[in-house]
Amino acid sequence: MINKTELLRRVNCPAQFLGRNGIQITEIGDGTAKGQMENIPATQNLLGNIHGGALSTLADAVAAMAVCSSGQVYVTIHNTMEYLRTAGPGPVFCEARVRKAGQTIAVSEATITDSGGREIAIGTFSFCKTDHIIPK
Repeated sequence: MINKTELLRRVNCPAQFLGRNGIQITEIGDGTAKGQMENIPATQNLLGNIHGGALSTLADAVAAMAVCSSGQVYVTIHNTMEYLRTAGPGPVFCEARVRKAGQTIAVSEATITDSGGREIAIGTFSFCKTDHIIPK
């Protein structure tokens, strides 16, 4: 069993990619994860809305933590995103769950909502298991 508190500490390091881009993983469960992203200039497009690429990054990170909750390290091999509407002001929130975890491939779904609770994007992510394990 992995130490989820330690994994959260490591993945939320402010100097790493997620921290530098306003993303925080807030919870890791068994086959589930949650995270959020701040609506800050670094995540916005020219219109002041959160950029679609930033939303995809949030969903990828949270979906990855859901599959990595098994203690194995996975890498993204494919994803699709559907953007439903523009996020309102404030942070956005993401929840992901593993749909299937096989011997080599895992599939996870992610849903992003805005501060008003409206769904703004959904994504499906495929991951390939690596030979690495997450240290306990």
